[in-house]
Amino acid sequence: MMRRAVYLLLMISLVSVAEAGEGLRLRMDAVTVPPATGPLVFVVAHNAGDAVYQGQVSLEGPSGWRLTPAERPLELAAGETQRLAFNVADGRTAADNRYVFEITACDGDAAWTRRQEIFVASAPYFSPPIDGETTEWSDAIPIVFTSEGLRTTVSTHWSRRRFSLLVAVEEEQLLPFDPAAAPDQPFDAVQFAITPLEMAESAEEQRALRYEFLLVAEPDGPGRCFQLADPDTPWETFSQPRALEPLEVERAQVAVWRAEGVTYYACSLPFLPMRDTVRPSEGREFYFSVLVHDPDGTGVRDLGQPAGLWPSEQDQRSWSRWPGAVWPEPGPRANRVRWGFCSSLY
Repeated sequence: MMRRAVYLLLMISLVSVAEAGEGLRLRMDAVTVPPATGPLVFVVAHNAGDAVYQGQVSLEGPSGWRLTPAERPLELAAGETQRLAFNVADGRTAADNRYVFEITACDGDAAWTRRQEIFVASAPYFSPPIDGETTEWSDAIPIVFTSEGLRTTVSTHWSRRRFSLLVAVEEEQLLPFDPAAAPDQPFDAVQFAITPLEMAESAEEQRALRYEFLLVAEPDGPGRCFQLADPDTPWETFSQPRALEPLEVERAQVAVWRAEGVTYYACSLPFLPMRDTVRPSEGREFYFSVLVHDPDGTGVRDLGQPAGLWPSEQDQRSWSRWPGAVWPEPGPRANRVRWGFCSSLY
C-alpha cells in the first residue's frame, strides 16, 4: 500500500528519451492519490510523426507494485498527445525516493521499451524556520539529481500562508550577487517558477502566466529574493534582462549559506499574492520547476531534465532573462514539472 500522505505526486526521470518507431514519444506524467479514487499513474504519449499511430502501451512498476490494466490501447493522430491512466493496486515507498518503471509500446510486431527512474514530487504541510539550518526540513520529501557528479537536492513545504523551498547545491565555490559589479557579471543563483495548471493550458503567448523568482547570495547578508514575473508580466518585459534590485520581494524570508562544499538556498514566500490561482490546500496540483545557475561550474542545472520532460519541451518563454545569467544552448526545459501539496510525509 502507498504509505505517504493522503496525496502524493510521482514524477518521472527518463533514462532514455529516444522516440519509439517513427515519432512516438513516451514518458510518465504524475501519479496522484486522491482519497476518492486511489493512486493513478499516467503515461504520456505524443505522436510527432505525420501518420496515425495505433498500438498498445503497457507499464511495469517496481518490485512489489501491481498496476492495472495490463495494457492500454493507443491511437494518436499526427501531432496528438494523450495521457493513459494505470491504477496502482499496490505501491510501496522507497527510502531513497527512487523508483524504476518500464513503459512498453507495441505496434504490430515491433515493441519499444523505456526504463525510467521516478521520484515523489510533493510538498508536505509545514512551515520551517528560515534560519540557516536544515534541521527543520527533515520531514520534507527531497528530490536529488546529479550534474557532472555534483548533487542538487530540492525540498518543499507549504502552509496556509507560505510556500517554502530549500535547494542544496554541491559546488566548489559560491559566486555571490554584487549590485556594485558590472551588470553582466555572472553569479550563482536559484531560479524557480510556480505555474497554475489552468494557466499552463492557455493559448496566451504574450504573458508570463506564472510566478517566477530568483534567489541569490550576498557578499555580506542573508541573501535576497527577486520576483522576475507574475502571470500578467508581458513577453517584452520578461524576455529581456532588467535590473534586479527594484524586483526584490519585501516579505520573502531568505537565507543562503555554505557548509562542507554545499550552498544552501532557503526561502519562504507569502501565498497571499498567489492564492487566487494557486490556492494552498491538500491535493492542489500545479507546475513547478527549478534552475540552478552555477556559471563557474556545471552551468545551468535543470530540474526539468531529471523530471523527464522531453527536449522538445524547451521553450524560451518559460524562463525570464536577467543580467548575469549564462544560458545554455539549447535552453532549459519548460517549467512544467507537476507538483502537489500533501498533508504530511507519513
